[in-house]
Amino acid sequence: MPNVHVISHPLVQHKLTLLRQVERSTQGFRRLVTEISMPLAYEVTRDLALEMTEIETPLARMAISCPAWAMRGTGFSAQGERDLTLLPTPH
Repeated sequence: MPNVHVISHPLVQHKLTLLRQVERSTQGFRRLVTEISMPLAYEVTRDLALEMTEIETPLARMAISCPAWAMRGTGFSAQGERDLTLLPTPH
């Protein structure tokens, strides 16, 4: 399938194995899904378009690159018990 990307990282594969265990509790399942979500988020956002912007730091003004959608004020928040802290939130 051309639109499928297989994540073959050994740690993700290990967590998926644990996730599939029949005796896995709901709490354990949710914890594992949370642990797996961070490396997957890195993969999903790998090719995001970046734009330069300037920020003020305590020491100096500097240019940084951040995802284009974050600069336009369209934030991303994961549904559920926690925010996806990997992605920046617009100010």
